[in-house]
Parts: sequence; C-alpha cells; structure tokens
Amino acid sequence: MARYGGEEIVVLLPNTDLLGAMKIAEDIRMTIRALQIEHKGNPAGLMTISAGVNALMPARAEDTSFSIVNDADKALYLAKSGGRDCVCSYNALIEKWK
Repeated sequence: MARYGGEEIVVLLPNTDLLGAMKIAEDIRMTIRALQIEHKGNPAGLMTISAGVNALMPARAEDTSFSIVNDADKALYLAKSGGRDCVCSYNALIEKWK
C-alpha cells in the first residue's frame, strides 16, 4: 500500500485477478464504514471510501505500470461520480462507454 496523490492510496495485490481485487476493495470499504468514524462533511455523516480497481491478470501487451494505475484512477472517478462509497472496476468503465 502506498499514498498516491492527496487522498488516494494504491494497494498492489500480487497474483490477484479482477474478481479477487474487487472483493478485497469491497472488504476494505466495508471495514472503514464499520468503524463509524464521524465525518460531518459527508452527507452520510461517516467517513467512507470509494475505490477504483484494475487488474493485470491476464496481462496484455499494451499494459504498463502507468496504464494500470491510470485505468484504476479512471474507475475511481467513476465510483465517485456514481455517488461515492462504492467500488468500481475499470471493466465497468469500459462497459459504460460501449
């Protein structure tokens, strides 16, 4: 795990496919929600997270470390625009644009 930007972190999960990464992201989201940390600036009144997920399994020739993170960031913005407090995958983003 590493900080990536102001309020963003990156979690690298070796040997994890998209479904596994989505499950872990959802577990993290639910764990933070269960902590019931007050956040007056959030309409829910609690701290929440949104997550953008991408996976490199199976690897494609065009994948680079930049493209993987960039695509996960796009999925994060989809999660934020969809109401926040949710997990979205880059694959969902692709489906939305079709």
